[in-house]
Amino acid sequence: LMRLGECFPQTMIVMLLYLSTYMGVVVAQTIALTVALGGNITEEKIQSELVTVTVILLITMLVKFLVISPLNIGTTWWLIHSSRGEKNNVGYIFICFKNIKIYIKSILLRAVISLTKLVLSAPLMICIYLGGVLRNTAFEDIDNSATYIILGVCSTLILLFMLAFYVWITLGFELCNPLFSLNPDKKISEIISSSITAVKNNRVRLVKLLLSFSGWAVSLIFVVPLFFVIPYFAMSYAVMLNDILTREIYLTGGTLGRNYVSYYNTLR
Repeated sequence: LMRLGECFPQTMIVMLLYLSTYMGVVVAQTIALTVALGGNITEEKIQSELVTVTVILLITMLVKFLVISPLNIGTTWWLIHSSRGEKNNVGYIFICFKNIKIYIKSILLRAVISLTKLVLSAPLMICIYLGGVLRNTAFEDIDNSATYIILGVCSTLILLFMLAFYVWITLGFELCNPLFSLNPDKKISEIISSSITAVKNNRVRLVKLLLSFSGWAVSLIFVVPLFFVIPYFAMSYAVMLNDILTREIYLTGGTLGRNYVSYYNTLR
């Protein structure tokens, strides 16, 4: 709240720029699909135009990745530096687009993280699939529906456990963006390794922070609080990440990042 009080308008603009760009790409994807399907978005129509739908999805997903990934890191860059008391122009959220080397590396970093998360989510996808099979079978086999319902409940419990485990594991990637923002010269493998190491003893803190905003999340149904809650959460999360980085670098004698300075200053 203290940091937000010093730069609330800028933080709100930064988050609006990021979210509006993201939503703009999503809307463009939806429009492209609607036009391709002639405005008839039904399961039957999608199946009959599966190739067209797949091509459109792949193209729009690629565009989204090429635009959102650098913007995601640029937004983190601005938030991390603001959480450290620095004053920066909101235009710096687009800073990854100003240097081809940083731009490509930012995309590669997010691609590696996304692919890793996708692989880690495989057990979740299997549980969801099995849950759907058990549910459909229960409706079809009325005589043994009770057995399938019990199995479905067990499957759901396992799914919830695996979801919690997935979140717990993937929290290890949360410091990748800040580490890249503060030292983009580091190798991608080193950034990911450093992030996992730094987050290792701080997962509970991150989870507590996320849960502490559950009440604020409910208030978003009234729309107006959104313009305060999103900047508030973004800055709070940035402060937490910066605190973890600082503590872990200090505790490990600086092994997580010897050049804990912004390379981007050379781009100004």
